[in-house]
Amino acid sequence: DDKELLQWWNTVEPWDELSKDYLLSKGREARTFTTKVHRIQNSLRVYALLLTERGESLQNHITELSNLANNIDKVSKKLKIAAITGAGGAVGGVAAVAAVAGLVLSPFTLGASLAVTAAAVGVGVAATGAATGASVAIANKVTTTQDREKVEKILQDYTSEIGDIESCLAFIQTGIEHLRRHNLSTLTGVDTEAVKVAKIMEVAGGSTSAFGALSRSSGIIEGFATGMELLFNKKDERKLKKGMQSKFAKKIRMVASQLQSQLNECFEYKRKLELKE
Repeated sequence: DDKELLQWWNTVEPWDELSKDYLLSKGREARTFTTKVHRIQNSLRVYALLLTERGESLQNHITELSNLANNIDKVSKKLKIAAITGAGGAVGGVAAVAAVAGLVLSPFTLGASLAVTAAAVGVGVAATGAATGASVAIANKVTTTQDREKVEKILQDYTSEIGDIESCLAFIQTGIEHLRRHNLSTLTGVDTEAVKVAKIMEVAGGSTSAFGALSRSSGIIEGFATGMELLFNKKDERKLKKGMQSKFAKKIRMVASQLQSQLNECFEYKRKLELKE
């Protein structure tokens, strides 16, 4: 039962209490060895359950980051065109802002925002005014402020959802380290199923990089946050420095790629365990 499994996970004691049980008598060691195996089995079920429940959402967060990076590039290109061609009357000041707004919203509101963009371009062609430096600056500030807030929200949600999965993997890793302290060749009184599971854990635990992947996730996000600070003005932390749109988009793509690689490793670990069962 999934509910009972999660309840067990929320109340399970840490490994510290079993840290020296392998030094006890053979009979007691066999019992505690079996207890450790069962704890690892349960935590593996929790891991699979959490990854199944949250995997799609985690993937969507990564996809959102990639889409946002692509959109920043589109907006940046549109702003450059507006700044260069504005003097020739290609797009009026109001139309430039509206056109950019349409591109900013397009990944989230689809057709409606594209209609805004199309209408804005039509207005611009008919208008005699030019895209002023003020209109471009306003559009740029609005988009970069929104983009930073979106990135921060996505990464906060991702961190929140991956947290329990990360804790579960850490629990499994610690449990496997505990099993390695026992000498299976001399241990007696242990049921064969427990020994079989222990050997599977030894192989799976030693052949996966999922543990390292998740342990690096917080560092990657923190590194991205630090790097992002360098792209924004100190006086106005919501405004990108001039000409930094492309670098901002590149950094977002990089963190999305790293998180994607880690998520893939987590699913691969789950697949390996399923094959070995």
